[in-house]
Amino acid sequence: MQVAGATLAVCALLLATIPSTLAAEDGSTHAIAGLAPHERPVGAPFVSEVIKDEGWYSRALHGVSEPYPPSLGFLDNQGNWYTPFTRPGMPGRYDIRGLHVAQPLVEPEKESIRATAIAGLTPHQRPADAPMINEVIRDEGWSSHALRGVSEPYPPSLGFLDNQGNWYTPFTRPGMPGRYDIRGLHAPES
Repeated sequence: MQVAGATLAVCALLLATIPSTLAAEDGSTHAIAGLAPHERPVGAPFVSEVIKDEGWYSRALHGVSEPYPPSLGFLDNQGNWYTPFTRPGMPGRYDIRGLHVAQPLVEPEKESIRATAIAGLTPHQRPADAPMINEVIRDEGWSSHALRGVSEPYPPSLGFLDNQGNWYTPFTRPGMPGRYDIRGLHAPES
């Protein structure tokens, strides 16, 4: 017991000596979230320009066949933030866009075992008789619900909502509650 208590005391002492700021190479310091992580710090750097090199669109559209659906118009407004659309997801047979290094989808000796697998033996190909959504129908309140908590004038980066299809987007769903709910999506709609 005394060893555990001494270990805890040493760990507490070490943690107490860790500074709350990080020093950059130029000697300046930046707070780590500070006491108000829900507020942008005064003087924080910001991105004023998005630069997309020549190959950006071809990398972003890798594995998508032409003609490109209008729903991919969100790429025109894609900034320097993370999007799972341009990153490889699960490998193997789930990599329907081929964003991972090419690998055989089915090992020949296991073909009969996988014949009843969900999505079949070629999950990277759309089945010929699969149903297709030909039209996106939005009710009257869709736009006001999607833009709830966003002040006008709306930034051009929200242009992706014009092309939003019937798939999931976290933009229209409540995230964390309390002081992190900056758009008020957890409050009842008026």
